Amino acid sequence: IQCEGGSFSLQSDPRSSQPVPRFDCVLKLVHHYMPPAPCAVPEQPGGTLHPKRTYYIYSGSEKIPLVLSRPLSSSVSTLQHLCRKTVNGHLDSYEKMTQLPAPIKEFLDQYDAPL
Repeated sequence: IQCEGGSFSLQSDPRSSQPVPRFDCVLKLVHHYMPPAPCAVPEQPGGTLHPKRTYYIYSGSEKIPLVLSRPLSSSVSTLQHLCRKTVNGHLDSYEKMTQLPAPIKEFLDQYDAPL
C-alpha cells in the first residue's frame, strides 16, 4: 500500500496505462479490493452470484490474481517495549544516558530484547 499526498493506493506497474484507484482512507482501499459477498440470484433458488471483478498483481511476467480474504494477524507491542525503543532511539550518546534518572536507567537495563 502506498500513501502519497494523503491518498492510498496499491503499488502498480509503472508501465501500466490504467490509473490506479486512490482512496482517502486505507479501509476504503481494502473494501474496494475485498471480494464481494455472494448475493442470491432470484431465478435460481439457492443459487449465488459472484460479480466478476478481478484485480491482478504483476510479478515479472507472471499475472497473479489479487485476493484479500482475511486480515493479516499481528501482535501489538507492549507499552514497555515501545517506551524503551523510543528512549533508546533518542540516546545517541553515552552522555545522554548518564543524564537519565536512576529509575529510567534501571528500566532500560532490564530490557533484554534487541532493538
